[in-house]
Amino acid sequence: MTIEAYVKSKQIALGRTIAPRRKVYLDLMYWIIVRDAALGLRQDAPALKLLHLLRRGVRQGALVCPIADNIFLELMKQPYSEDRRIGTARLCDELSLGVSLMVWDRRVGAEIYAAFHRLLERSGELYEMAEIVWTRAALVLGETHPVIDTLDPTQLLDLQRRWIDELWDTPLLRLIEIIGNQPRPIDPYVALSSETNINRDLHADEITSFERAYEIELRGAIRVCGTLAADALCAMAEKDGVERPHPDDAEKWTTLKNIGLNTLLGAFNAGMGQRVVRTLHIETSLHAAMRVDKARRFKPNDFYDFRHAAAALGYCDTFLTERPLHDLVRRKQLDLLALNDCHVVSDLEEAVEAIRALTRAGD
Repeated sequence: MTIEAYVKSKQIALGRTIAPRRKVYLDLMYWIIVRDAALGLRQDAPALKLLHLLRRGVRQGALVCPIADNIFLELMKQPYSEDRRIGTARLCDELSLGVSLMVWDRRVGAEIYAAFHRLLERSGELYEMAEIVWTRAALVLGETHPVIDTLDPTQLLDLQRRWIDELWDTPLLRLIEIIGNQPRPIDPYVALSSETNINRDLHADEITSFERAYEIELRGAIRVCGTLAADALCAMAEKDGVERPHPDDAEKWTTLKNIGLNTLLGAFNAGMGQRVVRTLHIETSLHAAMRVDKARRFKPNDFYDFRHAAAALGYCDTFLTERPLHDLVRRKQLDLLALNDCHVVSDLEEAVEAIRALTRAGD
C-alpha cells in the first residue's frame, strides 16, 4: 500500500462514519455568531438557540458542521486571541468533530477523475464522492508526509503512516496554537479582485448574456486545471500498467495537459461536468453571474464566498450564509440548488428553524 492509498482508505472510512449525519456548512459570519454565543459575548435568543441546537445535533449524532480550506484561511485573518481565532477554532473542533472537506485542488482533482472515468467509459466501480471528499482538520490544506531517501520503502511507509495517523487525530485548535501569533498572510484575493475587475472592464462588450459569461468563465477555469486533468489521465493510465511521465519531461506533460483540458471541456459540453465537476461548475456560475451584473464590482470577500458556496452546495445539506450570497446562489438561472438539494439560509431566526427541522428537536 502506498501512502496515498493509505490516506484514501482513511478518508473513505471517515466518509462512511459521518454518512448518517446531516452536513451543515457555516460561513465565517455564522461561525462568529455561534462562537460569540459560546463565549457569552452574545446573549440574543436566536444566537443562543442556534448554538444549542447545533451542539445537541452533533452530540446526538444527527449533525456535523465540517470546515473547509477557506474557513481556515479566513480564520487566520482573525486576531490571535481567546475571543477571536482561538475561540473560533475551539468551537470548530467541537461542531465539526474534526471533519473537513479536502483542500480545493484535491477535491476538484477527484471530481475530474470521476468525470473522466464516466466520459471515457472506464471499467471498474468508483467510490462515491460523498465518501472520498472528507479529511481531518489538521489536513485542511492538504496532506504532507516525510520523504527520506536513506530509508528503505517499508521503513519509509511505516514512518509516513505514523505521521498521517498523528495528524489525523490533531485538533484544529492545536494547529492554530502551533502557528501562533505569526504575521497574517497576505490576502491573495485583494490583487485577484482588482485584476478581475480590470479584465472585466476590458472585455465588457463580450458579455451579452449569462450563457456567454459562463462559457468565457468556464474556459478560464478549465485552463487553471491543466495539471489536475493531466494527473487524472495519468492515474487511469497507471491502472492499465502505463507509467507516469518523468516530472522533467516538459513536452509530454504539456501534451498531457492539453489532452486533459480538451477532455474536461468535452465533459462539460456533454453535460457531465456540471453534475460531477460540481466545485468548478458552482464557482464558474457565480463568477458568470457577477460578470453579467456590470454595476457590481468584485471584492476580495467574493472569492471566499464563492469557495464557501462550492463547498456547501456541492457536499452539504444546509448552508448558513449572508444575505447577498444567499440571494445569488438561489437564482433560478444558475440552478445550483438542484445539484445536491442544499437548503440555503441567511436569516438568523430562519437558521434556527432550519437546524431544528434537521434534528427534529423541540425547545
